[in-house]
Amino acid sequence: MLMVPVVSRAGASAAAVILLAVLAAPAIAQEPSSDFLKRLRAAGLTDTAFTYLDRIDEFPGVAPEFRQAIDLERAQVAIDAALASRKPQRRDERFEQAERFLRQFLEQDDHPRKSEARLRLGTIQMGRAQQLMSDATDDSQRQAARESYLAAADTYETIVGQLRGKLEAMQGARIDPSKEPEKAALRTQYRTEFLNALVQAANAKYWAAMTFSDPADDGKELLEDAAERFETIYKDYGQYELGAIASMYRGRTLQALGLDDEATDGFLRLLEKRDTEMLREPKLEAASRLVGIWVDRDPPEYARAIDRGQAMIGSLRPNEKNLPVVQQLRVNLARAYLAQAADKDATSNGDRNRATANSRRLLTEAKRVPGDHLEQTNELLSSLGVEPDDQPLPTAEDPESVDEAIAIGRQIFESLSTMERSLDLLRRQEGGEGGEAATEGIAEIEAEIKQLQANGMTVLRRGVAMIRPDTDDDVALQARQMLAGILYQQGRYRDAAVVGGWIARSSPGTEAGLRNGLLALNAFQLLISRSGDATGRRMLPHVERLGGYLADTWPNDPEAAKARGVMVQLALGNDRWDEAAELIEAMPRGPEKAKFRRLLGQLTWNRSLAARRDGDDTRADELMADAIDQLQSGLAAIEGKATSPGSLQAALVLAKAQLRQNDSQAALATLDHPAYGPVTRLDEVGSPSDSFPEDLYGTELQAVVGQMTAPDADADQLLARAERAMQKLRDSISGDDAESKLLVKLVRLARDIRDQLDAASGAQKQKLVEAFRVFVDRIAESSDDPSTLQWVGTTLLEMAHSLTPPEGKPEGQAATLVASASKALQELTRDEDSASLANRYQFARALRLQGEYKRAIDTLASILAESPNMLDAQIEAARAYEQWAAVINPKYRSQAYQAALVGARPDSSGKNVIWGWGKISQMTSRDPKHRERFFEARYHVALCRFLMGRASEDSRVVEKAISDITSVASLYPELGGPEQRRRFDALLKQIQKQAGKSPTGLP
Repeated sequence: MLMVPVVSRAGASAAAVILLAVLAAPAIAQEPSSDFLKRLRAAGLTDTAFTYLDRIDEFPGVAPEFRQAIDLERAQVAIDAALASRKPQRRDERFEQAERFLRQFLEQDDHPRKSEARLRLGTIQMGRAQQLMSDATDDSQRQAARESYLAAADTYETIVGQLRGKLEAMQGARIDPSKEPEKAALRTQYRTEFLNALVQAANAKYWAAMTFSDPADDGKELLEDAAERFETIYKDYGQYELGAIASMYRGRTLQALGLDDEATDGFLRLLEKRDTEMLREPKLEAASRLVGIWVDRDPPEYARAIDRGQAMIGSLRPNEKNLPVVQQLRVNLARAYLAQAADKDATSNGDRNRATANSRRLLTEAKRVPGDHLEQTNELLSSLGVEPDDQPLPTAEDPESVDEAIAIGRQIFESLSTMERSLDLLRRQEGGEGGEAATEGIAEIEAEIKQLQANGMTVLRRGVAMIRPDTDDDVALQARQMLAGILYQQGRYRDAAVVGGWIARSSPGTEAGLRNGLLALNAFQLLISRSGDATGRRMLPHVERLGGYLADTWPNDPEAAKARGVMVQLALGNDRWDEAAELIEAMPRGPEKAKFRRLLGQLTWNRSLAARRDGDDTRADELMADAIDQLQSGLAAIEGKATSPGSLQAALVLAKAQLRQNDSQAALATLDHPAYGPVTRLDEVGSPSDSFPEDLYGTELQAVVGQMTAPDADADQLLARAERAMQKLRDSISGDDAESKLLVKLVRLARDIRDQLDAASGAQKQKLVEAFRVFVDRIAESSDDPSTLQWVGTTLLEMAHSLTPPEGKPEGQAATLVASASKALQELTRDEDSASLANRYQFARALRLQGEYKRAIDTLASILAESPNMLDAQIEAARAYEQWAAVINPKYRSQAYQAALVGARPDSSGKNVIWGWGKISQMTSRDPKHRERFFEARYHVALCRFLMGRASEDSRVVEKAISDITSVASLYPELGGPEQRRRFDALLKQIQKQAGKSPTGLP
């Protein structure tokens, strides 16, 4: 039998000898294919490995399993080649090749290694996205990275779906590892791959959101999705290491959303877990982030930060001390000690001195390790009076005068310019022939550039130091300008800001003054973006003063308007809305002013929505009017067709605001505007985001139907346009889960229509309802598409909801709408096995509104048996029991209220499938996005207990209903907003009166 020798890195010739030996070998019983391939890969001989795999059919005796997985093996060889490549272009080609092989392998009907292949595919997509982000310089590259992350998420979700089915099939089987080791190993493999895919799918969503310049705003939906996924993973699999790490990932995601307080819970949960090797680095990150959150609070909670951070630093293992996350932990802990040293009211001189010493020690340790933390480390050391050590600089001749320093500096700048051009040329050559030589040349030139910059800084600093009162002003100014420029190039932004700011103030009204002032402003912005929040806040006053000076000194210069723009952004970032509006008004007329008006208008629209959610309709209306004014003036400044994707976004927000004011004609005019109308210009200008088209066509649909109430409306023309908008909406949503995404969008659109009806007056509301009814009937008659019919039913339900008083029953026109909705939805749910959960849920909702409580509850119970965490269905079921109790035979009334309160329909394990209001309140109490549902559930807990006590004539139960309200009021005095608080107050008075007490209500 042929023995294949171990392949070394002796070169391709040695590999060729081995390969020829294998190719020339006679037929053998068992070809050692897998082992030989592993040896080739380990030796880095990827070309030889490809040749071997291409000729695998020539070898008899190769295991069938190996032949069936050839493309998977090719993909792994391509991945190895990509990782070993020094050329970016070659690396990308190999990754694309690996992806192509993996997709070919996945086309097989079935193979036990399919999930492994998909995991590798997801890893490639994640790696490509990370590479795109590291090289990203504009929005198109960021979008490409985002698309790669989302593609990875889809890949991982496919793995989850397939492995879930396989694991469920194995669930009932009893596998004895000692007798069936292969089956046991396969089950373990599936479990590991399933959990890994779950975590990576959520991670991909998180990183996709982080590709936006403002993740908390533009990537909000992705971040919220990721946070919810991580929480579910932790709840279901927290006993496993990967499941425990998901808790830290959730905290990190909530931080990206700006929810620092909620994020702490995830970090603490991980830190409470027992230490394992796999959990060490995530725990270090969790501790670092916790320390950072506590230090950034006002006032800083430095004691907690020091306790937690010092404990982790004290537990460091030798192999952990140089990890990047440890350096950030050291920096954050140093900031905590600095906060302690600054607290003169709570600490003694000795404690402050020790805190300062501890901070200096931590920063000095962090400074020894290269990484992204160094700039912040050096800034903190500077605040302690410790100047960062400069890198060793090449010696430069001492200039004898300022003029000589300028002459040398000019030569250095000219050389730097020439080198940058050479560098660009070599970078273009790096991916082609002679790429290795180009790579070496790049490294040499980059080193020379650093040396030249260091030389220039040394020479120019010495030249500036020689400036005397009698030095010519122009010469002195030129020396300082050159010094500011070289400092900025070297990334010494603090020094560049100081020098540039001094030039701006000493040269008012001059071009040099403005240019250096803007350089200083840019340097400050870079410092703020790269420093911690506390350091950034300390710099803000300097930035505001400099920006104000530039804007006041050069009031009519378009470049100076950018300085005022920086001040506007700072004001908006700190919620100083009136100040931002004044700054915008003071800007000279032009594109910059219009851009900030549009930005302010969109932010004011968001504030209006928040005010309405809080129940402050008066404030919401005021803010909406302000938003419309700002958006209209900002859009009106767009001349001709000089628009941008951001302008289309602003126009869409304006149309939404106009719809809220029931001015559908103005909304359509905005959407169709020839200069900035998104319906008119989308194909030409481009979309500002992936979700923009579906948002646009949903809004167009609302506006068109709203226009049907106009006296001179052409109904046929409007209906035709509405149908086109519906089709565009459907076409704008793609992907494997397009149908589910469309359903979510249509349900959201139905709720938007309900909000539009809620904002209308009585007569206008009747006309709108009739217009919408005619439209949805027309759509239903002309389509048998399930998603469209589902939208028809949902929209009719939402319209009925708008006409129905809270906690009341639909009557008159509302009852007619519910009946129509029920008819449409019943068609979609006739076959329960094929009906979607969303359709069945909406049908159950219609049954409840019609008073068919038993059928509604039966339908909801079947839904919740499949999807117990479907919160909307749980709420609907509790509400159905509560309303049923009011009309049921009195002898069963108390039991029905109890079912609404504590749940019903136990499963085989005895757990209630229907949770009831009590568990709903528990499950929504810790998630900010369920805030309204939490208070709604707490209200119904008290209401059901009160009604149950009254039905059973049990005074103790009635008394407990009083404490239900007073206990939640003590924890949350605002009780969810003014409107919700009024409901709690009225209910408490009613319960107190029933209990024979004075109806004083809430304090």
